[in-house]
Amino acid sequence: GFINKRFSNEIGDQLDDPDMFKKAVAAGSSIAQAYDNREFSRAIREIMVVADQANQYVNNRQPWIVAKQFDSDSELQAICCQGLNLFRLLITWLSPATPSLAQRSSSFLCCDVSGPGQWSNLSQPLLNHRISEYQHLLTRINPKDVEQMIADSIEPESPVTKSHLSEDPIRPEITIDDFSKIDLRVAKVVDAQSVEGADKLIELQLDLDGESRTVFAGIKKAYNPQTLIGCHVVVVANLASRKMRFGTSEGMILAASGIDDASGIFVIQPDSGAEPGMGVR
Repeated sequence: GFINKRFSNEIGDQLDDPDMFKKAVAAGSSIAQAYDNREFSRAIREIMVVADQANQYVNNRQPWIVAKQFDSDSELQAICCQGLNLFRLLITWLSPATPSLAQRSSSFLCCDVSGPGQWSNLSQPLLNHRISEYQHLLTRINPKDVEQMIADSIEPESPVTKSHLSEDPIRPEITIDDFSKIDLRVAKVVDAQSVEGADKLIELQLDLDGESRTVFAGIKKAYNPQTLIGCHVVVVANLASRKMRFGTSEGMILAASGIDDASGIFVIQPDSGAEPGMGVR
């Protein structure tokens, strides 16, 4: 308003604080690098730092007070020149994110702020330059809207696809002789009980064609013990017995799961018709 009313829309021939302006211009290289690296949120944050400095400058210089003082036209025009040139910096940096505002600002400043090569011209302030009549450029922005704009400008990272093989690679190769040492048999679950004091264990009573086995299986989070009774499972029949705090486990049933069981536990069951004691080959 002061430039229009007091100086016929003419920006003066000098800045009020050239050193402060140079420091503001220097921030442009880091902002440009952030844009080039597609770090848009970082670019906006760094622009806002300069915007805060510009606002602080205006608050400290108080042009509305200077305007009331006698014989203060030169000082007032220099303050307005400084403020408008700082505004030009900010709107040029913001032009990739706010093209419509940049276009309106170009008309107001009578200076292109978003065309090719404009960033390299920012070190030269607008002096002895005529601007247009002031027009309302932007409705006050809610900080939450700014945060949303920043969030929307961030490209989501491509989700990392996990696979069972990448998390749990195939173990070293074995020979057919090694494999033949493992005796896999079909067994029928004749009884199943939760193990008191154990978060994962179910105690299974298995029938291997007349031979009874007790096996502790870490499948409690996936199965209700009662639903297992009557099912057929595959057991490692020649696995050495293992004494546990809750008893002795006489084998191991086969179950599929991910590396941390997060995707579930699935007991391997033979097709219908398989009978207890049959070998699995």
